Amino acid sequence: MKLVLLNPVLTAPEDAANMEAIRRLVKWFSPRESDRTPPAGIPPGPRSLGPDDLLLLPEHFIFTGDPRVYDAFVTEMAALAGCTVVGGSHHRKMNGRKINYGAVVRPDGTTIVEYSKLRPYFNEQSHVVPGDAFGEFK
Repeated sequence: MKLVLLNPVLTAPEDAANMEAIRRLVKWFSPRESDRTPPAGIPPGPRSLGPDDLLLLPEHFIFTGDPRVYDAFVTEMAALAGCTVVGGSHHRKMNGRKINYGAVVRPDGTTIVEYSKLRPYFNEQSHVVPGDAFGEFK
């Protein structure tokens, strides 16, 4: 199993630019040779991921209030990478509460688990309430 943690330079609140920065990196790991484009500063070579691998996206890459944008993007990245993707958490309103929410999605688009940050810390506490969905999965 390979574990890949993406840490691109992101800008708040530039959703489109952030998603494109992530997409460029994820394309590098695509199992489809035609999708692979080496990002600047990374040497070429085989980097494909498989269904047993895990790719972690950064927190707060998206700032829109529309949860469909996050859901669609995480699903797109899982399909593009050909592996399970842990979407970094973002602020989402659920059941009248604003929480720090994330999802784990398989390459076929199936959501394995949804999770929420149980203990927001530092200044995040002034923006969200504690979640209640522990993100454990096999």
